[in-house]
Amino acid sequence: MSPAVQIKLAVLHDLPNEDGSPRGALVLPPTSAATARRPLLLLFPTVAAAAAEKGRMEGGRRG
Repeated sequence: MSPAVQIKLAVLHDLPNEDGSPRGALVLPPTSAATARRPLLLLFPTVAAAAAEKGRMEGGRRG
């Protein structure tokens, strides 16, 4: 069994969406096959959307 990947939720206050609310993002660590070794940043229009996706992704690890 592989170790759990830590998914971080980020609030991007400096990158507001159309209505002025901050955007949300998920920060995923690079995979072992990644050559650049930089984290992957997934952007979402709202913090709520990012949190929902984080829960969905982490829900797949529970069982």
